This record gives sequence, structure tokens and C-alpha cells, in this order.
Amino acid sequence: MYLTRIDGLKEILKGDYSFRDGKAFFFEPPKDTELQPEEKRWTRWKKSNRKFFRRRLEKEDRSKVILDVGVGGGPFEKIFEEFRNVIGLDFYPYKNAILISDITRPLPLQNDSCDIIFMSNVLEHVPNPRDLLLECFRVLRPRGYVIATAPFLISIHRAPYDFHRYTNFMLEKMLRDANFRDIKIEILGSPLYLYEVMQRQFFSILPKSFMASLWKGASLLLSGFFRSFFKTVPADKYYVQGYGLFARK
Repeated sequence: MYLTRIDGLKEILKGDYSFRDGKAFFFEPPKDTELQPEEKRWTRWKKSNRKFFRRRLEKEDRSKVILDVGVGGGPFEKIFEEFRNVIGLDFYPYKNAILISDITRPLPLQNDSCDIIFMSNVLEHVPNPRDLLLECFRVLRPRGYVIATAPFLISIHRAPYDFHRYTNFMLEKMLRDANFRDIKIEILGSPLYLYEVMQRQFFSILPKSFMASLWKGASLLLSGFFRSFFKTVPADKYYVQGYGLFARK
């Protein structure tokens, strides 16, 4: 579970901070964004993320120190229920964020202080991802690892903090440049769901008219027909929703 007190963390913290509302503030949160709401509806993309993270963490030692960088609204909170040392870090004081820090700058932790770094849909929101990965490498203990997901074909979101989309080639290059090894990158998501998302987006921008509504209804019916017959469409390596990545120090 996420830690709610910083008492046991003081020896691994790095830098000056103010303490209020039970959180350590290493900087003042920006004013041009809003709190990310807690997940009310699970998209298939988020479900594929959850499946990837669970598979990677299910046999992990529950006492290991996990740093959740960009914890946000805590959509994967249940994955960590049995873990005892999960540190939430974000640039905004979300419920599970105990460390409030600018993730575009050095992480507020000492060298070799964490076993696992967890990042769900964070790398696209960082203007300098290479610097963040170098920081992840620094704070990880030897043999520690980073586990993350990154979208590829997805709408602009969390404006104005949406900066990048990565191919698997770029993700691997960034990890290698940050000195990681044992790099594994896998395709996440469903081509059928990708088609449905693009279809809904197309109809959402059409002018409101009878013909548009008629075509939308027909397309939705056709999607339902496809879904019933093509439930196991294989992933396509060129048109993907995103990636799951694993890399070890």
C-alpha cells in the first residue's frame, strides 16, 4: 500500500522541503493544471496496463521499496495492496502522493534507495525523458528495475503537459542511453479497440446532422458485429496503442 507518512523516509530523501498536510513539498505545484480525477471508467488501454503490471509484479517481494513516479489519481492502487513500501511521487498533491516534486528535475531521493520504479503513462508528459530515466537509474539499487507503460496512438491529454509519443525503437534507445540493461518492450492494447476509438473520435467532430447520426449508428452496429467475431485479433507491430517496458539497472 502507499505510504502515508514520511517518518521512515527521511534518511533517503534528498533536498529541502516543506512539510504540510502530511506531504513533503520540494516545490510549489503549478497553477495551470487540475487534479486528475480518480478513475471512474476503465478503458481497454488501462486494462492492458493493469494486466501488464500485475504479471510483472505478482511474484515480487512485498517488502521491496517501490517508487511510483507520477502516481496521479492512483488508478493502479489495488496492485499495491499487499506491498508495504510504496512511495507516491507527483508534481501535484494527489491523494497517494506523499512526495511533491517536479519530475523534470532531479528526483528527491538518495542514490540506491529504491528497488522498483513504477511509471504508468508518465514518459509522454515529461519534456526531458532522458534526464528522468537517468534519475531513475541513479535512485535504483543494484539489480533494481523500472517498469512502465507509454501510449503511442492516443489523443492529446493532460494539457498542457503532453509532449511526446514514442515508438518501441525510441523507448529502447532511451533506456540504453540511460545505462539500463535486460530491456524488454512489449506491445499493449487491442487493434480492434484502437479502431473503435478512432471511429468514435471521427464521429465526435462531425457537424450534428441526421445523416451523421445515421452513419454513426450504422458504424457502431458494425463495430459490435466485428467485436463478436474478432475477439482475438493479434497485435499489429505498426499500429499499436502503446507499450509496456521493463529494464534493469
